[in-house]
Amino acid sequence: MAIDEIYLSLVKSVLAQRDPAIVESTMTRAACLSYPDLLVSEKSLASLFGEEIGPNLRVRSDHEQVKKYHGLPADFGPIYETESLFEHLRVQSDFIDVKKLRGPEKIVDLNELLPAEYHQTYDLVIDTGTLEHCFNIGNAFRSMCEMTKLGGYIITMAPMTSVNHGFWNLCPTAYLDGFDQNGFALQYLQARYKDASGVKFIDFSKGPANRVIAPPEATLMCVARRTSVEQFKWPIQSKYKAMLSAGG
Repeated sequence: MAIDEIYLSLVKSVLAQRDPAIVESTMTRAACLSYPDLLVSEKSLASLFGEEIGPNLRVRSDHEQVKKYHGLPADFGPIYETESLFEHLRVQSDFIDVKKLRGPEKIVDLNELLPAEYHQTYDLVIDTGTLEHCFNIGNAFRSMCEMTKLGGYIITMAPMTSVNHGFWNLCPTAYLDGFDQNGFALQYLQARYKDASGVKFIDFSKGPANRVIAPPEATLMCVARRTSVEQFKWPIQSKYKAMLSAGG
């Protein structure tokens, strides 16, 4: 799992919505679904957060191995600790995973019911690509929602057309209907992909009414804000909801 520049820009935009007075007095609590590698160059971090950011961050002791694992060039520069970036942004992070792979993880299996201690605990839930690796993906989606406080945010990313990247590819309607029917307001929903001219985006935030042909290796990115607290219910696909409601 990893945070790149585009994903980090979404994180920045969400954090910018915090009340400055609250930021000064308390840390934002965040849950990361796994420990995400921070694949953002020193130059890009400076562009996002100012030139002073680099000296305030810790370089990972295994940063050369991380670069090789993700196929980054040797001259990419240092790989910083994600946790130290969040600390600088006044974000207190918990890392949720099924095993202690780096050390700080809290052990939670998202295939199973979420322990009560995590319910409505976090101002921000960050998923950089975990849900699609959970076979019980519906339950993992529910847990992500249950973790979020009233007024809190979810930033989530998953493959839309990446065969065998994980167990599942997601469709835009999964986010549109899943969040809308469970007390969340969608703020951002786009697919991104690359072609010969660079990175391209497809906006799904207004809701796809029809089936679409999506380009290969496209990834969905979504931001949703919790506007009400209610018991999670399994969503009904919107194009069938009116039909089923009429029958009741």
